[in-house]
Amino acid sequence: MGENKKIIEAVDGFKRLEGAEIGSDSRKPLIEGLYKKGIKHAEVLEALTAWTIEREKIVEALGRTLEACIGFEIDRANIYAEGGYRNEALDVLYEALYIAQQENKLELELEKEIRKEIAQMDGAE
Repeated sequence: MGENKKIIEAVDGFKRLEGAEIGSDSRKPLIEGLYKKGIKHAEVLEALTAWTIEREKIVEALGRTLEACIGFEIDRANIYAEGGYRNEALDVLYEALYIAQQENKLELELEKEIRKEIAQMDGAE
């Protein structure tokens, strides 16, 4: 139970830091860009790259823990899914699942969290 609490705290911390440092509305333009212009559009690619760089700073600020890295990947997958790129979102989640499985620490709880996200996206068809 203690390990599960650590995961929840790490994900909550990631979300709090994300909102405080970057603004909770930073995802909206990315999602709209993906939906309206597509993933290969130059402006969208530039915005995704800038978003990723900022999120990597947050992950670093959180000590680059496995939980912070997985939280980042889940957030990235949700942006792709909400922007209409479900396959890309699932690719990101499966990659995160692989990373979590390679780690011994908190493997089971992180795997459950990722599988929950995958199930939600699979049900969104």
